[in-house]
Formats: sequence, structure tokens, C-alpha cells
Amino acid sequence: GLGELFTPALYKAASMELIGSALFLFMSLSILISSVNYYNFAFNSDAANFPPEQVLNSVPNYRIPVTAGVLHIPLLFLLILATAPISGGHLNSSITFATFLAGYTSFTRCVFYIIAQLTGGIIGSAILRGILPFNIMKRTNLGICTFGTDITYGGALGLEFMLSMLNLLVAFGVALDPRQTSLLGPIGGALSVSFTLGLSIISTAGIAPNYIFGFNITRCLCPAIVVGDLTKIWPYIVGPLIASFTIGVYIYLVPPFKSFQAPQYIIEKCKKIEN
Repeated sequence: GLGELFTPALYKAASMELIGSALFLFMSLSILISSVNYYNFAFNSDAANFPPEQVLNSVPNYRIPVTAGVLHIPLLFLLILATAPISGGHLNSSITFATFLAGYTSFTRCVFYIIAQLTGGIIGSAILRGILPFNIMKRTNLGICTFGTDITYGGALGLEFMLSMLNLLVAFGVALDPRQTSLLGPIGGALSVSFTLGLSIISTAGIAPNYIFGFNITRCLCPAIVVGDLTKIWPYIVGPLIASFTIGVYIYLVPPFKSFQAPQYIIEKCKKIEN
């Protein structure tokens, strides 16, 4: 992919990933922080039950992950639609790394995308931190990814690996498979990826107090850098990386749209897309 260094398209795509990641991080963190503040404080008639020091990133109220999961569906869906024509709508370093291993993304584009995503994520997180009142920032810890004390580091690693596998399998099996585009239409992939993210947030938040789903390395690493708290970040990086390697290498070795015969009319459509 060294030839891409001399094409404007690479820099346009990377800049779009930067902008999209900044907006995604700003809105994703805002959704979580707003949900925690709204349900833990606005609806709380007995403040003694929820002292600020005990609600850092916690999800004791089922309405918090449900609200966050549901709102992440349109957020990711719309941002993918807005950025896909220029960059492909990755907005996630785990997706970018997996597509590189699968042979969908060149090494050069992979490096530019990840740098852009991390830069955009830090910008979006920093802007939100600058906006938040100090007491809100303190009691929500900027919504960084964490897993409390009830889950071990190994347990958090296992959760992130399995959930990342789920999200990556849907991404490759639906959004990145040309056969599915022919069957579901151009927005079917974006919608499936968005719904899988929302499902992951809702279904796992109650596994243990304080657990917050990651999968997106950019989503977890960037606010942790802005806050300056990297103590529990490594499972949120290693888990998705292992999952990206597993799915990416599998797709590279056994590409579904080449290994499994499709109906003839789908094959013809795929040839037109490739051309």
C-alpha cells in the first residue's frame, strides 16, 4: 500500500476517520455519562443510597445500559452512513486491524486509520472533559472502560475477547460480505453492526458491578489517556486485538464469499461490485 501515500484519497479517508472518531467518542461518552447522571441522581430521592464515590462508571440501574445500548444503535448507524463513502466507516481500531489481517485494508491505510482514530478519539474525549463540570467528571470518571473489582483481569480479558469476536463476526459476515450487500441492500451491514453493538452493551452491563463493554480500542483507550487512568485498560486492548487476529486470519484463509458457493445471480452481482 505504499503507493497510496501519493494519492489524496488516503488523506481524505484518514481525515474522515479522525472526524468520525472524534464525534463518536464525544457522543458515546456523553450517552453513558448522561444516563448515569439521569438515572442515578435525577431519579434518586434518597441520595444516601448512591454516594458519588460508589457510582464511578457503575451500572446498578438496568435503565442505564438499556438507554446507552439503544442510543448507540442510531449513533453508530448514522456515523457509518456519513463516513462510509469516503473512508469505509471503520471508526474503530479493532475493525481496521482485523480488515488489515483479512487483506481488505493495506498496511499503509491501516496505520493512517489507526493514528487518525486515536487522534480523533482523544480530541473528542478532551472536548467533553473540558465541557463537563468537575463534580460530574469526578463521579463518572469520563465514562472510561472499566470492570470494577468483582471481575479479574483475566475475566475482563475473556469478556472482551468473546464480545469482540461477536461484533467482528457480524461485521465480516454481514457488512463486509458482498453477497450480503446484494441481499440486504447498502444499509443492511451498517444496521447489523450497530444493532450488535447495542446488544453487546445491554446484555453484558449487568454481569458484574462497574463492568463497561469495550470492543472498540479507540473508545476505551482515548478517554483513559485524557483522564490519565490506564490502570485497567490493557484487557480492553489485548482482548479485541486477539479477536481481531483470530477473525482476520480466518477470513483471510477461508474467505466465505470465495469458499462457499453462492447462487449464480449473487455471483454475477459480486463480479459487478468488484469491477
